Amino acid sequence: MQDAPVFPRTLVSFSVLLVIIAIPIVYLCPRMKYLSLIPVITAFAFGAQLSSAIKSQREYEDFVFNMISRDVINHQDIKTIITTGQVNINERTKLLIENKPLIDDFLSPASQFLASFQLINKGLTQTTHGYGEENNNNITLQNMVNKGIKPIISNTEYSIYLKDSLAVIKLGNTP
Repeated sequence: MQDAPVFPRTLVSFSVLLVIIAIPIVYLCPRMKYLSLIPVITAFAFGAQLSSAIKSQREYEDFVFNMISRDVINHQDIKTIITTGQVNINERTKLLIENKPLIDDFLSPASQFLASFQLINKGLTQTTHGYGEENNNNITLQNMVNKGIKPIISNTEYSIYLKDSLAVIKLGNTP
């Protein structure tokens, strides 16, 4: 998404809260004033790593959705597109999560609704919104697989199943 997510913006207030906690330490114990920098530095360091992880994941998702839109545009007969699954976490973000596991709690890879929103933004207006349709989309995909329909495109990031004029995009394939 081009707009920043709302949740990371709340981290600004988290940093401010730690600064407010540090102020009484400076006034009550002047000898400990340098100790008050620890929560401030910690908040800024965590915020920087979290920001880097979120930015890296969003750029990766943009790359994946560009690939999907390029593949889907080649099939003119598609009238409806539904999504299922969730975009994989990219390697750079995985490294940051291994270093700071708390980042994983703040990270939200694009899944059905956000994936549909991204595809619509890429020009695939026949994409359904996906909100509240997660189970139906999964059932539709499962029915296609049970009928022996193979994906027309499959890689480690996504698979595209096509039946008649319906395309089902399964995100997050694992090797």
